Amino acid sequence: MGSNVGLSVVKAREEKPFLSKEDVLKRTQLSKTLVEKLADMNALEGLDEENQMTLF
Repeated sequence: MGSNVGLSVVKAREEKPFLSKEDVLKRTQLSKTLVEKLADMNALEGLDEENQMTLF
């Protein structure tokens, strides 16, 4: 991960907490591959896959 990508994560996190992995992907410069790798390392533990909450 490059420094600009890392800074995009910090900036987005400072604006408001991430709601989901989808939110991380949309609000940062992280690629889908990097988001998946972070998830594999449990760095995104507790985040749902998508922003939409399930009703059931």
